[in-house]
Amino acid sequence: MKLNSINFTATSITTSGLTVNGNATTTGTLNVGNSQANGKISINGKVSIRDYANNGWLGINDTRAWVNGVYFGSSTIRTDGIFQLGDAGNKVLFNASSAKFSIPVTINNSLAANNITATNVTVNDTLKAFKYELNTIQDLGGEFCVAPTIYIQSGAKVQVNKDSATTIVVSIQDTNAIKSDTIQGVRWAEKSKIKFQGKINGLSIRCNGVMKSKLNTVQNTMSLILTVDSNIANSFSTSVANATSYSDISVMLYQRVTKNSQAKDVYYPVGIRMSATGSTNAAPYVDIWGSKSNSDPDTVYTVPSVRLGYLDGLSTTLNGISISCNGYGLYADNVYLNGTIMSNSGSIGGFKIDYNSFTNGTWGTDKSVLVCTGTNSAKAVGGSSAINGWCFTAGSKFGVTTNGDLYANNANISGTITSEKGKIGKYTITGTSLWTGDGSTCTGIGGNQAFWAGSDSSNDAAFRVSYSGELVATNATITGDITATAGTIGGCSITDGVLKVASGNITSVNADNITSGTLSADRIGANSIAVSKITTENLVGTNGWINLNKGTFNYGSGKLIWDGTTLSMNGTITTNDITATGGTIGGWSLINGQLSSNIEHKTINNEIKYYHSQFDTTGIIFYETDKNYKNGNPTLALGIGDGLTQLAINTWKNNNPLEELTIDNHGIKIITKNSATGIFEQVFSLNMGGTIDCTYLYRNGNLIGETFYGNSTIAKAIKSGVWSNTNSSVTLPPGVYMMTGTILFAASKGGRLGARFATSDNGFDQTTNVIPGTATAATGYVQCQWIMSVTEDTKYYLQAWQSSGANVNVTASYMKAVRIA
Repeated sequence: MKLNSINFTATSITTSGLTVNGNATTTGTLNVGNSQANGKISINGKVSIRDYANNGWLGINDTRAWVNGVYFGSSTIRTDGIFQLGDAGNKVLFNASSAKFSIPVTINNSLAANNITATNVTVNDTLKAFKYELNTIQDLGGEFCVAPTIYIQSGAKVQVNKDSATTIVVSIQDTNAIKSDTIQGVRWAEKSKIKFQGKINGLSIRCNGVMKSKLNTVQNTMSLILTVDSNIANSFSTSVANATSYSDISVMLYQRVTKNSQAKDVYYPVGIRMSATGSTNAAPYVDIWGSKSNSDPDTVYTVPSVRLGYLDGLSTTLNGISISCNGYGLYADNVYLNGTIMSNSGSIGGFKIDYNSFTNGTWGTDKSVLVCTGTNSAKAVGGSSAINGWCFTAGSKFGVTTNGDLYANNANISGTITSEKGKIGKYTITGTSLWTGDGSTCTGIGGNQAFWAGSDSSNDAAFRVSYSGELVATNATITGDITATAGTIGGCSITDGVLKVASGNITSVNADNITSGTLSADRIGANSIAVSKITTENLVGTNGWINLNKGTFNYGSGKLIWDGTTLSMNGTITTNDITATGGTIGGWSLINGQLSSNIEHKTINNEIKYYHSQFDTTGIIFYETDKNYKNGNPTLALGIGDGLTQLAINTWKNNNPLEELTIDNHGIKIITKNSATGIFEQVFSLNMGGTIDCTYLYRNGNLIGETFYGNSTIAKAIKSGVWSNTNSSVTLPPGVYMMTGTILFAASKGGRLGARFATSDNGFDQTTNVIPGTATAATGYVQCQWIMSVTEDTKYYLQAWQSSGANVNVTASYMKAVRIA
């Protein structure tokens, strides 16, 4: 039927087909079709509304005639019933009381409606989100808990029966998940509190409970008592011997039980707890609770192993003294940090932290240690006066200042010492000399003169020896020959071996008689010779005599005597130049321009030593010789060496040089002969800038840096859950050592791997390091380290531990101990 009229009015129209090209209005009912096949309305030739399958559903564009869908514009879509997506709402279901999503839901943050507000949200499976904002976690009372969890695998057996109106007993057998009664380092014991979630026979169960008994590792079973709603308990009124279906079952142990002093059960947490209102003043913190030793999983601890946040209520012990923790911070059994630690207070080990220092004990006193950027208080350390600016002190006898000054009561130094200031014995060190005393008591070596004594100024000293060998002495008592080819004695000059009086006269010669011999002179005046006695051989005066026959004389009543062989002087010689090629001066022999002497010396051990000393223009050298003063080896040299003013001290063995100590303008240096290569090597130096460089450093007779090894590549099987010695060990003499250990485990999976140090009597828990195993089989490395203070010879072992549930081989183990004190 086709109507083309502009207006058409009818009480009712029945037709098998109606096409309206204009507008159509009805004040009654528009009934289209009388069956599912013809009950439809088309718009622009496209079926838009129809009877959908004659099953009570209205089809709107269900044939996709409108390929883009149905558009409502900005109008409101409303239903007071149910909104479904999918067959019977199996995808999304909205009704007046709830909304159910069976497919993943994504909320685009760019949309205006980007927030979901709900009083309670229950997620029966996985909750995934890219961002969480939780005001509170209601069901945990403001706490978030992560604890050891057992995940039941496929193939397990699950048995359920009703225990009471609100409790059920769940028994699970799982040969894969339940292999040990210690899961994730914790013993799953009777009465431990657990949280259970999963599906059994189509019922979602999420509740609290307790362990009815400990894990049975023989039968691989667990038994739980769960607190549930009564409708769930009633669902298992008939015992389920083997659940027809289960999925996603997990059991989390979050509290362990122990007995208090009144033998009552008390519970303490397990795992990680994040609390927003956990303390009395609602200050937040994060706790980690767990076994402190894998060898003792039964111990229930009353304080966490780690807390980050508000620390009130916790305490620690330092040097036997309990210290309360206050305010916010980090509390932990052990802390390993890579990066920067910043602190102006507190302590590390036995060391107190200040704004610029670490101290152990009262610094500056015995058995104390200070490390500082520079003290502001003055103390006397190592023989110093009371000064400040200390940057390191050890006890009261060793210290270093920020200026680089080192003070020590005793020092054993191997190598060269270089210094431009300080003291050696009573001698003060300068950049060019060693000196001691003051004024007339001052003596020195180096500087402007090679040696001097009697004045602060070496050039004005009463006694001085120049680097060219010139000797100046205000008074000198010389026993032996003086040989001089030039110079002056009194008013007489020495020229070519002849004593002459230049530009002067002998005004008188006093003698009683002149009987023979010849007195020769360019001029002899009247009364110019007056002697008390002149004999055949002598001219004798009141103060001496001259034997002209023998050529001997005695002048000044013994002041100057020549007996034909030896010239002896008793008094002071003042001269600018004395030249001698032979003779003796005191105990020194003058040979070929050198002064030398032999000395026999008895040591404190009553050992006789023989020394030969030699002194010339280059300096002075002491030799240790045989008893005949031959075959000498130089032990001490002072003078010019390598173009420098130098003091050298040598040690010898079997006529072979072993060590040499030199002090020169550059500083102090020690070289020693390498017994293996035969090459001399520098082992110590102290330069003028105060820098010390040494090969070996000793403290209390112990070699700092001495290293002991205990390595093994012999494989050894380690039982699960038992600490066992590896094949590595070291025996250490008394001292303080930094000890490290490394264990290489063969490929394994699951459980954990550990390493620690031990003696034959016990293991050291504080050295323990335990790491988690891997999900797939892989080799593992575990390291541990500790500072060991050894008081007597002690043998230490490197121990291994693992909890994979089977034996695991240790393929290699390594120990290293380095002496640090």
